[in-house]
Amino acid sequence: MSPTILFVKFIIENTRYYKDYDSFLEAQEDIGEDGIVAAVAETPMHMMIWYLMGVEKFSIDLYEHPQEFNKLANLLEEKYDEMYKIIADSPTELVIGGENLSGDIISPPLFEKYSAPFHNKQARLMHKKGKIYAVHCDGRLNCLKDLIKKTDIDVIDSFTLPEGGGDLSLEEAKKLWKNKVIWANFPACLCHENEEKIRKFLIQTLRKVTPGDGFMLEYSEDLPVNLWKKTLTVIAETMEKYGNYF
Repeated sequence: MSPTILFVKFIIENTRYYKDYDSFLEAQEDIGEDGIVAAVAETPMHMMIWYLMGVEKFSIDLYEHPQEFNKLANLLEEKYDEMYKIIADSPTELVIGGENLSGDIISPPLFEKYSAPFHNKQARLMHKKGKIYAVHCDGRLNCLKDLIKKTDIDVIDSFTLPEGGGDLSLEEAKKLWKNKVIWANFPACLCHENEEKIRKFLIQTLRKVTPGDGFMLEYSEDLPVNLWKKTLTVIAETMEKYGNYF
């Protein structure tokens, strides 16, 4: 085993998680009735792809060193189980698994073998504690749509609309995932458009999800400093005016 693998293994095995509910309660008190504070937690696939390996090494090791790959994935899952148990006992109502899920990186076989079992396990744990379990699915989901349907995930967080680069229509997703909430991300590219185009897009989107059950809209991208005020103002005004109309 290489020194690098041994070092990473040492770090993971010696990571310790501690309860910190006081800071959560302080944040929730600051927000009050204007919202809720969610717990966002890592997942094994996200850690391996984005922090430990990168996409290229992740892909190479998966096929050239499957035994070591599986050992690392299993070790991370065991450690994250500890973290999710602490979260399950926390005061939060909403837990988000931060996976940045996209079918052009996590293929259907990978999702079925690694991601789905992990999410199902954590979702069942959260459900026992009366919590909602979401997964950050901000990529291209068309090839994963049927597998996602079978999971116990409650909320598809940051669903990427086709206008923002996604490959699954909102209409098809709504029809397929009837027992899940689609938390769609407003396409960042539209912030460069004028107010009328932004407003028109929002109204068209609301019409697609009529009567609106199981749908929420969010903005989870970074906005250019000179455009955030215009964009968020138009979104807020349009949602207030038309959000309950269609």
